[in-house]
Amino acid sequence: MELTFTKAGGLYVAEFTATADFALHIEKPEGYLRLKQSSVEGAEYAFVRTSRFDDHEEVIDEAVQSVVYPIHIQVVTTVEPTMAIVTSEGDITEGVIVATLNNPV
Repeated sequence: MELTFTKAGGLYVAEFTATADFALHIEKPEGYLRLKQSSVEGAEYAFVRTSRFDDHEEVIDEAVQSVVYPIHIQVVTTVEPTMAIVTSEGDITEGVIVATLNNPV
């Protein structure tokens, strides 16, 4: 599924929920990109500590495994991706960004 990014303040944000392990492929210009997660729908997201990407990485291809599903994922970046695709053998449901982020980068 292709992710849709919404501009929220100075950031681009996409959210989705996965019901099984998934792979995330993102192509972007140089810039900050971090993954956040929550095991509770509607709760605050926490940074995924094991997914720290170099700001100079223009292609990110990450396989993600979790112990608990569903898992809610938020992708936050300072640059608009040119491609962002998530694949899984489980269900992927895209979230809707409804609030402006006030988190500093």
